[in-house]
Amino acid sequence: LAADMRDIRKTYLEAKDSCFWVVTSGEEVVGMVAAIQPEDLSERGTALELKRMSVAQRHRGRGLSKALTRTVIRFAQERGYKEVVLGTSMVQLAAQRVYEGMGFRKVRVKHPYLVAKLLQFYVYYYRYEI
Repeated sequence: LAADMRDIRKTYLEAKDSCFWVVTSGEEVVGMVAAIQPEDLSERGTALELKRMSVAQRHRGRGLSKALTRTVIRFAQERGYKEVVLGTSMVQLAAQRVYEGMGFRKVRVKHPYLVAKLLQFYVYYYRYEI
């Protein structure tokens, strides 16, 4: 697991202007999303970063991703941020459609690691202006 997910409380619940939301159906976790200060230091203070968006396969197509994304946008807006930023991999086609359909615009394409460049693997970075 990534370091942030090893300690959700510390990373997303105790850090300033960060949060972690979970959607359940009965006892089952079917979706999640987080908001955190952006990794890019130049965006801190003006943007929050949407992270860890996930919806269980059998619960997709019901609007959960859009609802979770709106939750992060509203959270950022309530705290005075002007933008929400995020990164998603080139293989996350459904996520790209959701974000673009909600008004996020692709602002950058990057190889996250040298080996990713060799494999022609990209991460797309998006921005939503509030």
